[in-house]
Amino acid sequence: MVGTAFDVMLSGDILKKLHVTLDVDVRKATFSGWPQDHLGLPLKAEMVLDIPVIEITLAEKPLRLFFDTGARVSFLRSDLIENYPFVAKEKDFYPGIGEFDVDTYEVPIKLAGVNIAVNFGNLPKPLEMALLMAGCDGILGYDFFRYFNPVYFNLPGRLLSITKRIVPIT
Repeated sequence: MVGTAFDVMLSGDILKKLHVTLDVDVRKATFSGWPQDHLGLPLKAEMVLDIPVIEITLAEKPLRLFFDTGARVSFLRSDLIENYPFVAKEKDFYPGIGEFDVDTYEVPIKLAGVNIAVNFGNLPKPLEMALLMAGCDGILGYDFFRYFNPVYFNLPGRLLSITKRIVPIT
């Protein structure tokens, strides 16, 4: 994440074997080799390239998104967001491309039966092509935590459990 200090970065090759609960409000990550109890909304996940892929709905159409809690900006295919209201210009970073500017748009989606609005940007064309080759329509990033917290990853069982916030963070 651009401009963010961090102590460690774990990727899917390690996380896919674990049960992980992320609670961003208290800045806590819990790791376990065994399933944990969690009472949130169930969300099926498929693993592609060691990254969870989840389904959202946009205008009654199901879409597949990489779920990347480390992504500062969420992204959708450019043809999907061109008619939504502009929100802001953001900076993001990707290895091999470096830092880049991205326009973001407020897009209403449905996730686990819950209507939310996420600020999605357009990826640089080489990244968008790679995303499409992986069979995905976008990336749901950290913006997710405005509406849901905590989130439980049962990646060995291909399941997430998300807890809806009573009041979204603005």
